[in-house]
Amino acid sequence: MKAPGVPYFLTAFLSPVPDQYGTASISLTITDSTGLSQTTTFNIDVKPVNDPPFFNRGTDLFTTEDSGSKTVSWTSHFSSGPNNESNQHISFIIESMDNPSILSGKPVISSNGLLTYTPAENAFGQTQVNVYVQDDGGIVNNGCNKSPPQQFSIYIAPVNDCPTFIKGNNLSIENRKGKQTITNWATRIHPGLNEDHQTIDFLLSTNRTDLFSEQPIIHPNGTLEFTPNPNETGFADITVSIKDNGGVDKNGCDTSIQQTFRIAVEPTYYTLCLDMEGQGSVQLEFNSSKQIVLPDWCDQFLADTKIRLEAKPENNWTFESWTKDMNSMEQIIQPVMNQNMTIQVNFQMRQVKLNIEGEKSKTIYVNDVLTLLPYSSTYNINSNVQLEIVDPDKFLGWAGDIQSNSHSVTIQLSENKTIAALYENALEWRSDIKGISEADGKTCKSELLIGTSIIESTQSEDDSPIYACRLFIYKPETIDKKSVYIQENNQRLYQWIIGVDSHDSTSVPGYNTVNLQWNASQFSDIGHYYLIDGHEMNGDIIVSDMKKTTHLSISGDQYLSIVWALEQKIFTIDLKAGWNLTSLPFQPDYSLSDLFDGTQVAYVFKNGGYTQADIITPGNGFWIKIPEDKSYTFIAEPLNAYTKHCQTAGIWLEALKLKQAPEQNLKVV
Repeated sequence: MKAPGVPYFLTAFLSPVPDQYGTASISLTITDSTGLSQTTTFNIDVKPVNDPPFFNRGTDLFTTEDSGSKTVSWTSHFSSGPNNESNQHISFIIESMDNPSILSGKPVISSNGLLTYTPAENAFGQTQVNVYVQDDGGIVNNGCNKSPPQQFSIYIAPVNDCPTFIKGNNLSIENRKGKQTITNWATRIHPGLNEDHQTIDFLLSTNRTDLFSEQPIIHPNGTLEFTPNPNETGFADITVSIKDNGGVDKNGCDTSIQQTFRIAVEPTYYTLCLDMEGQGSVQLEFNSSKQIVLPDWCDQFLADTKIRLEAKPENNWTFESWTKDMNSMEQIIQPVMNQNMTIQVNFQMRQVKLNIEGEKSKTIYVNDVLTLLPYSSTYNINSNVQLEIVDPDKFLGWAGDIQSNSHSVTIQLSENKTIAALYENALEWRSDIKGISEADGKTCKSELLIGTSIIESTQSEDDSPIYACRLFIYKPETIDKKSVYIQENNQRLYQWIIGVDSHDSTSVPGYNTVNLQWNASQFSDIGHYYLIDGHEMNGDIIVSDMKKTTHLSISGDQYLSIVWALEQKIFTIDLKAGWNLTSLPFQPDYSLSDLFDGTQVAYVFKNGGYTQADIITPGNGFWIKIPEDKSYTFIAEPLNAYTKHCQTAGIWLEALKLKQAPEQNLKVV
């Protein structure tokens, strides 16, 4: 500094008081060596400069995951500067964090040192926080309003989060459906955020374990499995939660909240459907009720219901079978409803049989198809079949269930039919038998038709009032009266029993003479025709050759037999009263009573002695005893050849020589 009037500068050293500022007035007196002095006054202005604020950091902080917002008295040692700056306001500034994601926003430190921070949801870990304090004194004159930054850490310890899931829908299942697997029944399955490494299990309990043969379980992937009890029904309320393996340390949670769902185990109903092929219906019966169901019918039945089904064919249809889910040939079936079933009832049009007899060398057209006789086949009922003769030579006509002389005929098969294509041959003949009589002043005629053919044909006699000369035919095995009896030509001996009813129809019975007539030219060219008295072939022969004699007068009621023998001959055996030794020269075997009526007893020699005989075998000698002399006539086939061992023959000769009858020298064996 330079004092007034002083030719040189003076240096003054001033030192402001720390933390003080303002204007100071200074008086300076200078005194020289002579004692002269001079005083001068000047002002010094000390400018204010902001001092930096300061604080002492608090401790590092520790908390747990999801523990919520925290406020702690973190520091109480802080200042805005010296006392002359006590009027300043300070603020704590978070400068940076190295892991801000674990916090929900930056921590906040109040002006009084309270630190507030909030862990981020489901976050854990560590973050280093840099913080400084700032006052409002500004930075004029190179002032400083910030403290140096300091660092502290916030530690957030992990805590196990509760696992979560979303349950599926309630379920309804029939009790016979077997094991059930419902994928993705439980969804959004989480052990907890940031806890994917954990494993989980579902925990289930139910109030109705009896409804399940395999209890419900839920797999970690959310698949629900269970098997209903096939014999139970009802509702099961099931409580389910999920548990992870994260534990419960630090108040962690390893189990979700419980959720409840319901499984309804319903009775099982199975569907029965009926299909039909053909024409008919089905009578269904169950629980004591009956109903007729038509084709293309379906209904449901409780499991294990036993049902009775009866096939009912329409007219001209027959039951054939049940097919599809049940196979049976029985007309009544009784399925048990233990599954869904489709059963088909099959009807087929009633089949009728057509038999066409004829000579084996002959052919005919059947519906334009050349066919060898004899022919047999089945057709749908009411089918039309066209028949046509191939070779009309010697064709006589059709017989049996159709009577026609046309070469071509069409027949409708309303029932089984047997017909024959007739051709001229020795076994194909017919002959009229007539009875003519005068009664009550009128001429009465009665006619019969006999013969043989490839098939049998009969016609019942008209049951009109009985008149004189009434004729009828008895079939040997029946008592039916016939007016036509054409026998099947499969024998060597034929018999027609003719009944002659010669009385008139007036109230007073009378007997008339009936003139029995026949046309010998209608007989077959082969064989022999006999007229025999009675209805047995061993009766008296009245006409020994009906081809030579063509009529016979008969008085009174009488049975006659017309016998046609192809190879048979007439045999007469004359027997005397008492014992007779004889043998049959014809065949086959006969019973004793059939051969010789009135026979008392017969013996045959056998095994060295005589034994009583009931059956007489041709070629064997036998003793027969009759009460009186009698001749027996037989029409039979001759015994053409016979060989007997000589020893036995010697026994016959010995018996003849000794004139011994069995009673006189009898050894019965």
